[in-house]
Amino acid sequence: MRRAWRLKRGVPVRQIVGVAIALMACFGLKGQPAPPQLIPPLGKLVDAGGHRLHLNCTGEGSPTVVLESGTAEFSMVWALVQPGIAQFTRVCSYDRAGYAWSDAGPLPRTMSQIAYELRTALANAAEKGPYVLVGATLGGTIMRVFANTYPGDVSGMVLVDSTHENGFIVSHGKEVRIGETSENKAIPPVQPAMKEPRGTPEPLAVRPTKASAFVNVSPLSKLPRDLQRIWIIAKMQSKYDEALASEFTFLPEEMNKLFAATAANPHPLGSKPLIVLIRDLEYRSVGGAISAADLASDRKKLQAQLATLSTNGKLTILKEPSQEIALDRPDAVVAAVREVFQAAKPESGAAHGAALSPRSQP
Repeated sequence: MRRAWRLKRGVPVRQIVGVAIALMACFGLKGQPAPPQLIPPLGKLVDAGGHRLHLNCTGEGSPTVVLESGTAEFSMVWALVQPGIAQFTRVCSYDRAGYAWSDAGPLPRTMSQIAYELRTALANAAEKGPYVLVGATLGGTIMRVFANTYPGDVSGMVLVDSTHENGFIVSHGKEVRIGETSENKAIPPVQPAMKEPRGTPEPLAVRPTKASAFVNVSPLSKLPRDLQRIWIIAKMQSKYDEALASEFTFLPEEMNKLFAATAANPHPLGSKPLIVLIRDLEYRSVGGAISAADLASDRKKLQAQLATLSTNGKLTILKEPSQEIALDRPDAVVAAVREVFQAAKPESGAAHGAALSPRSQP
């Protein structure tokens, strides 16, 4: 039986949400406007340069593991993974600026901006590095930008179905490389601080929704019901829509920059332990110009290339069907993190981490 994620005072989140909904109903019966019923954060809000990020850290130990969510996802996506990691070390999940409990941040939301804010929040929360970085889909690419920018803050990495800078996307009904959609725009520099808040603050609060949970075919249905409800509410926030759209404004240009950086330095992680964890996907061709088999082959080739970002890296392929590894196979993510954690520990004896086991397919 899953344990409910609890707030610091021991009150389950589902109880908070339930009480808030009841209060809303009471105010409605009296014909009076209901005051916003705030949903307390799972962790705490930490300054990241004039705005606050929601940072949820649990467990004890070193090195600390930092979890970066995927495209359009909240920190709650790690709810089935984080407790397992917390059994052997400190682990922090967080929400990017504009997501869930986090404040809106400076625009545009470039990967370099996101990496800077994460590092700032971790420092302000006294969460010491170097860290084992874990990123899913676009979060994996963000973690690579973090590692390239702040190499001394990194002791190891796990990439979970990470986006590759030269991978295919569908644009105007056909498959193209991400970089091919670039308009060669100049990427803005990182903004170290917000001079003043943008717009009206939008705290995460209970509001009416058409559904309170996800259908069973969605991997998000594996989350505790209270977190599913919060997820649905968080996606209704205007700051979330703004942040999500802004993350793609310069993405093609950023991907080309990352491609060039990797070409110039194929092993940016040196010998730090790295595991690339992917699903064995079946592709469906959309544009027709590239076959499903060629798309699948290209993806595996690119993911194997990611494993060479370190001379101490390996590719692990999960054979069973999965839509989202962190939700369908949290045990696989925890196992990969544990292996990198063990290799990255200072007592492993190696200058930049002990060698990983040669296994590549569980």
